[in-house]
Amino acid sequence: MTATLSQAAVTYTGTYGNQSASVTFQTLSNGLLQVTLSNNAVMGATSYSDILTAVFFTTSGDNPMFAQSAEVADLSSLRNCSTSACNTSNVAGEWAYRDQAGFVTNAGNAHLLSANSFNGTLTSSERIGTTNVAGTSAIGGSDFGLVSSATRFTSSNTLSSVPLIRDSVVFILNPSSNFTYSAIGTVGFIYGTNAWTMDAYAESPEPGTMLVMGSALLALGLWRRRKSAGV
Repeated sequence: MTATLSQAAVTYTGTYGNQSASVTFQTLSNGLLQVTLSNNAVMGATSYSDILTAVFFTTSGDNPMFAQSAEVADLSSLRNCSTSACNTSNVAGEWAYRDQAGFVTNAGNAHLLSANSFNGTLTSSERIGTTNVAGTSAIGGSDFGLVSSATRFTSSNTLSSVPLIRDSVVFILNPSSNFTYSAIGTVGFIYGTNAWTMDAYAESPEPGTMLVMGSALLALGLWRRRKSAGV
């Protein structure tokens, strides 16, 4: 039996310059958590720094989770991917999940979903699935990251040889206990390919807005991790 959505979703959005992203959390009737990550930029991607490669979120209390799947969302698509294996929506082998990722934010251990290895910090054993769609079986730097629907896939585009997801990817997480939206703390989006040059957008929800609109508008904070920091 297919699980149905059981509660109104909560969406977090972040914008900085030409970059814009959102992540929607929605619980399912079987207790699973659906997480939809989207690149909403109005401008098309032309460089690696335009690729949305990760999202993280902290939660109050101890609620370990297990990542079950990663699928290209409806109306989204794989681009720059021409092998027979590319005729799929299953990208679980191209994304990793870490339940206790303390290196991405000062807000504490975070749940991290990433197409980026963070310079080898995430390993192949942390991939959500085992199916390798294209490239190496290791988590890549920007392969299968997200670009917006405004992106033009022409031969002159720097990203013309990089396998990418256009628009959105949907993850299913299995919490060890009941998940409540009020438990969500810091939410952040990460762009780029190298752990020490990534821009992360660490957000904090505005509860009043959440109650009125069913989503949290994010107060944007920008930080950079650099190689000299020893990450």
